[in-house]
Amino acid sequence: QDIVGEDRINAALRQLLAEHGSRLQGPYPGVTVLVDALRKVVAPDQAYLIDDLFNHIVLYENHAVSATSRKLADGRYEVNLAVSAAKVRASEQGEEHDAPLRDYIDIGVDGDDGAPLLRERHLIDRKDNRYTVIVNARPRKAGIDPDHQLIDRKPDDNMIAVEF
Repeated sequence: QDIVGEDRINAALRQLLAEHGSRLQGPYPGVTVLVDALRKVVAPDQAYLIDDLFNHIVLYENHAVSATSRKLADGRYEVNLAVSAAKVRASEQGEEHDAPLRDYIDIGVDGDDGAPLLRERHLIDRKDNRYTVIVNARPRKAGIDPDHQLIDRKPDDNMIAVEF
């Protein structure tokens, strides 16, 4: 719901309840009915979410590469951030293969107190990415998938200290 939108997901669920909620006897709907309902409300560029959540075992290999900052004349801070992103699909036997990456992933900057200063969602379709963002307070850490929404092998390297 975070990427697709809560209203769209709720609309799909309401439709499922309207169609199947009063059924007192089987056969009862399976997960394919839910998946089909979700596919109807998901935009084409977000359709990967349905497959990744219901049909595949997906792991991410995201990490922050570098983060630098400089104070601007108006008191805000410019943060230059380099991140790396990769996606892997695992089979039921554990065999892993690189998967095409065209996913919406957040980049973020946290302040001295650890509170988020910035969260921006970007469509990421390559391994190496650079961003320049402006924040209103001194940045402490910056990186990719800062709130750990994706299943990542090493989530501890998503955020790194910002250098001045």
